[in-house]
Amino acid sequence: MERSAVLGLLLLLALPNPGLGEHCSGAGVDDGASVAPQGAAERGGSHPRSSAVAVGWAAPPLAAQSHLRIIGGHEAKPHSRPYMVSVQSKGVHTCGGALLNPRWVLTAAHCIPESADVSRMMVVVGLHRLQERRNAQSFAIRSACPHPGYDSQTMEDDLLLLQLEGKVKRSKRQRPIALLRREPAVGTVCSLAGWGGRRGLKAALQELEVAVLDTRMCNNSRFWNGDLTPSMICFEGRGRGEAPTSGDSGSPLVCGRPAAVAGVMSFSSRNPTDPLKPPVATSAVKHHAWIRRTLRRGCAAQTEQPQLFTQGSPQLSDKAAGTPTSSQP
Repeated sequence: MERSAVLGLLLLLALPNPGLGEHCSGAGVDDGASVAPQGAAERGGSHPRSSAVAVGWAAPPLAAQSHLRIIGGHEAKPHSRPYMVSVQSKGVHTCGGALLNPRWVLTAAHCIPESADVSRMMVVVGLHRLQERRNAQSFAIRSACPHPGYDSQTMEDDLLLLQLEGKVKRSKRQRPIALLRREPAVGTVCSLAGWGGRRGLKAALQELEVAVLDTRMCNNSRFWNGDLTPSMICFEGRGRGEAPTSGDSGSPLVCGRPAAVAGVMSFSSRNPTDPLKPPVATSAVKHHAWIRRTLRRGCAAQTEQPQLFTQGSPQLSDKAAGTPTSSQP
């Protein structure tokens, strides 16, 4: 496997900062969250910065680029990622997500705007081209469970589980994906997909291969300068100039064979191809227990006061949303 991308970043570190190296082991698949998986900001941490953007939202104090769109990459083979969903507001795509079982979708907590009216939001399953819905299934959102530790300033615990108002009928176009059991090792080749593009939404689903980087290296003073937490995964596109950017928030970072969810796209730099500010996902592996508990018992399973909203709720807690971007109507 090629490691040139990782080595290139390591060379930038030269003499300073001794705390580099691998921090994780190989990956396995957890099949408990799904059936037969398939498919292949510049953010401020403790010191919020206006230069970061969350992958699905415009920059708040933290400014991590939240609605990321894929730069580079290529169109995915139609329905080769049957777990991919489109989270939509008033019929417009705002974020990606992963179908974990027939009733639940995993996405990013910042994908839901502060003033979200859930009755106007839908989850669409089985899409390849956004405007071709003949064989797709659309669902209202029954309830949403942000991770109780989600912080819109630091982007920590940027996960959201959506319970659908109905059950997805499994087919070749619509099929759940499992959770990865262990963190992907440094250098692991993974992939992500989304409907974003450099100049707006793409008509068809795009996909991109990425390589996992060492989080400790990404936290170096020349990179994210300590803003990343242990529950975050940083990575980079394998091709020069390839990266996610606005539009792909909430899309799953998938690794392994069979493919399984390692993380959820969270944020990147305002310049998404900046090699010193690699894009960042929230680890699904590190939040495995919370995800499994919520899938079994719903939002009530959260040990802390949940930021729960249900269909018809006029607003969310401030912590349950990032700042909206132009991709959100």
